[in-house]
Amino acid sequence: MAVFLAVVFCGPSSDVQARTFTLAATLRTQDGTPPTSMPGYGTGRFTFDDQTRMLGYSLAFDALTTPVNVVDIHGPGTLQSGAPVIATLPIGDEPSHVGPYSGTLMLTPEQAAELLAGQFYIDIHTDLYRDGEIRGQIYLLPN
Repeated sequence: MAVFLAVVFCGPSSDVQARTFTLAATLRTQDGTPPTSMPGYGTGRFTFDDQTRMLGYSLAFDALTTPVNVVDIHGPGTLQSGAPVIATLPIGDEPSHVGPYSGTLMLTPEQAAELLAGQFYIDIHTDLYRDGEIRGQIYLLPN
């Protein structure tokens, strides 16, 4: 009676599961440049897919002094240290004092690691506060 032993090598599995991360930001005038005591505020909600490196964003804000003229994501860095702009988000044809804005952007592998390490912040600039009226650090939410 013969016994056959077969060894099959299939190589690395291509069934790697994508992970989706949820992130958030609280945008405050106290974190603006320069900090102010104006009534503006906002929130950001983000989803990140680590396979496609696609970052989805949804921003809501209100009570800004003048219409928004630029919305940027900065990194790597913190609100206190500052950082270069990595993306300028589209604001549409009719900028407003209130949000929402939403969309997606693709990150590089290096930017993806920085995002998940909490090294990005969002900055909303207005006509009156051209360096940013409200800012918020983007942070990872627990699963």
